[in-house]
Amino acid sequence: MTARSGISANEELLSTLAKAKLGSIRLVHMQIEDEQIKLRGTRPVKGSWQDDFDQLVKPLLEPSTASYFLYRLDSKNDLGYEWVLFTWIPDEAHVWQKTLYASTRATFRQQFGDGYLADDLLCHDKDDLSLAGYLRHLAARKAPVPLTYAEEQAMEFTADHISHASMNDGHSSMGGVAFGLTSSAEKAIRNFVVGKASYVQFQIDINQESIYSTVIKENLKPEEIGPLTPPNTGSYHLYRFLHEFNGAKFDPVVFVHAIAGYSSPIKERMLYSSCKSNLIECLSRQYGIAIDHKLEIEDFKELTTAYLMSVAHPMNTETPMSLPRPKGPSSRGPRRLIK
Repeated sequence: MTARSGISANEELLSTLAKAKLGSIRLVHMQIEDEQIKLRGTRPVKGSWQDDFDQLVKPLLEPSTASYFLYRLDSKNDLGYEWVLFTWIPDEAHVWQKTLYASTRATFRQQFGDGYLADDLLCHDKDDLSLAGYLRHLAARKAPVPLTYAEEQAMEFTADHISHASMNDGHSSMGGVAFGLTSSAEKAIRNFVVGKASYVQFQIDINQESIYSTVIKENLKPEEIGPLTPPNTGSYHLYRFLHEFNGAKFDPVVFVHAIAGYSSPIKERMLYSSCKSNLIECLSRQYGIAIDHKLEIEDFKELTTAYLMSVAHPMNTETPMSLPRPKGPSSRGPRRLIK
């Protein structure tokens, strides 16, 4: 998980962001100064988002200074206009700037609202932060996600049950080997994005060739997930692990694939395995959810607060702890080489 800097938007910027969501502002330019994200300026809507792009963005790109740009599209979702967050970190920027902007990005997303973001890009080259560059990105995003050899085998095995669809075909389906999301699943994900839920459980409906939500909770401890999970079938779990560590607050997003083991049919196990990566891709690209940790688990007794703390904050293993070697028996026989 990327550590967060603790820097956030100041009151002036938050006020401007609230006005920007009303629709008259096309671009918001921001920079970090005095341990705050400060407003540098706004630009009004003039033409279409394509027409405005280069003439508004290009003059603001400084060759050695990082910036954040919020750019308003003309499309809308349930919350209002959709936006793209561009993080401009040129190669010539100082190392401390690169680290600071990268580690503050997630906090700013949360302050603005993930649900408003249609996209989130990190740009190092001016060509990437141009209309032509962004259109190339959109075209690449529509291309099918390359499959691993194992996924190709799974696709062949379950070919009679798999629907092939594009992630951007307009009804929230995922690229490659995937089932579409039901409307209830889409609503649950949107609630997760805006903070109305911290946990969503999904299951696959093989007959309907879809992924639907089964459980939605606002506040949940890791130990409470197991009793909500069906024991004899697979499931997916999207969980925001809210906790404190060394006096700081953290909220990493964890994706868990619950493996039912041999108690479920092999075809079902293959489906859950082959649909997993595409569901994660959909959550990331379509809903802007940054997943910090991906886990597979068979026994939910293992999913405890202590375990997730060890995942989110692993011990520094650069200098291994030296433990005293226990004294062996007086007569052990010859030493054996264990390979």
